[in-house]
Amino acid sequence: MASSPLPDSGTPGSTVERALAAYVRDEDVRNLVPTAADVAAVTEALREEMEGRSGPLRAARAHWLVGDLMKASADAGESVVHSEDVPAGSAPAWVEHEEEAFRIIGRAVEMGHARLLVTPRLRLAPDEEVIAEAPVRLDLAGGWSDTPPYSLESGGATLNVALLLEGAMPLRAKVRALAKPVVRLHTSDLNAHVTLTRTSEVFDYADPGDPFALHKAALSLLTLVTPDGGPLAEQLTRFGGGLEITTESAVPKGSGLGTSSILGGVVLAALARTMGVELDGLSLFEPVLALEQRLTTGGGWQDQIGGLTGGWKVTTTLPGLRQVPRVERLTLPEETGAALKERALLMYSGHTRLAKNILRNMVSRYLSRDTLALEMLRGMPALVTEMADDLFRGDLDAVGAGLDRNNAAVVPVDPQSWPPHIEQVVAAVRPFICGAKPAGAGGGGFLVMLARSAEDRARAEEVLGGLNLPSGARTYPLEVSTEGLRIVARPLTP
Repeated sequence: MASSPLPDSGTPGSTVERALAAYVRDEDVRNLVPTAADVAAVTEALREEMEGRSGPLRAARAHWLVGDLMKASADAGESVVHSEDVPAGSAPAWVEHEEEAFRIIGRAVEMGHARLLVTPRLRLAPDEEVIAEAPVRLDLAGGWSDTPPYSLESGGATLNVALLLEGAMPLRAKVRALAKPVVRLHTSDLNAHVTLTRTSEVFDYADPGDPFALHKAALSLLTLVTPDGGPLAEQLTRFGGGLEITTESAVPKGSGLGTSSILGGVVLAALARTMGVELDGLSLFEPVLALEQRLTTGGGWQDQIGGLTGGWKVTTTLPGLRQVPRVERLTLPEETGAALKERALLMYSGHTRLAKNILRNMVSRYLSRDTLALEMLRGMPALVTEMADDLFRGDLDAVGAGLDRNNAAVVPVDPQSWPPHIEQVVAAVRPFICGAKPAGAGGGGFLVMLARSAEDRARAEEVLGGLNLPSGARTYPLEVSTEGLRIVARPLTP
């Protein structure tokens, strides 16, 4: 809520007054039909709010509301002008406000990030390397409630589990020291490499399509390299030497298993260890959140918690710029774990979706205070609690029903999370399952289905084997990782 009364603008019941009241009450303004003059009046009335009078999150909301009014006015045929310093022919005027809202949210996330209180110094012996590895995460309920700005304003709740793939930790980073003051970056799964010799190259990480964006952003976040620290060679010499960072992801592209965030945590953990700092899954919670903002992909906190801390878990946070996770590990009865292995079907669909675009759409709907988005987000904590209770009691039929309930809440807000190719797969095996849910944002990647029995799981696999699925589509066993993040320093191998 605004911290002080807004200026009295417009006559009672006017569009301007209704828009300002909607800002105070946190309501949607997209049903209004403002004139250009109305938009100008609201913009002026909210000027101090947009400048941060009531804090960064209200500033982002004020910018977004003005952008929504601009779009509504343009839809009504009104001419909406740019700011004076924006050249003619630029993007629509409301884009200025939308982009500023996202920038403010990113800065707010970084405000809550507690930086490492150490001077960057290389503590790794020349004949050593650091290896950090982690499982992926499978989410069962609560997705989107962990995503800023909603989580910062209302807190979040998620239920997920850390998983191995093919019996191994699928995400890995290796770091070793170099005598030469350069940064060498490798991605084993993409067979790509690059050598950085200039400071500016380290800070060129805003393109999510860059295979080394994550590596470079991690170096900047840990302040191993700073923009104003001078030439890269000089900074690395002060650090104690150059670095070689190699990453490996044995996860299909677009998996929905939190790969990017978890791999970010793995890289940060490995780099911190080269400075003699031990980071565990919980201490990486905020740094990874800040890392995703630097990468412009945004994202919430459940991915890094889900993969970097092991086992089944419920994670909750309270409102606040500083998101402090409360992680409740669920130690399931042995018979429940055995039943899950027999009945769970983890399937890679062979389809992918770009997470950044999905996330932006969902955050946009929340910033507009879209009714369906608010209902979905506000209902997640109760669903997480109920599903965790069902899981602990071993009522897997109820857990399956919970997967379906999660979809019923999310799909009206994001219809693309349940596209025809996912519906085709689930419909084919529906007689044998009690629930199904796409991993992460859905639309592709992995899909978890819970069969009614071990026999029904076998029947479902038979049906899946007969479908015309994309190349690469396959099923995996449900292998829970109780360990989470693992970091070791060891002698270099020849």
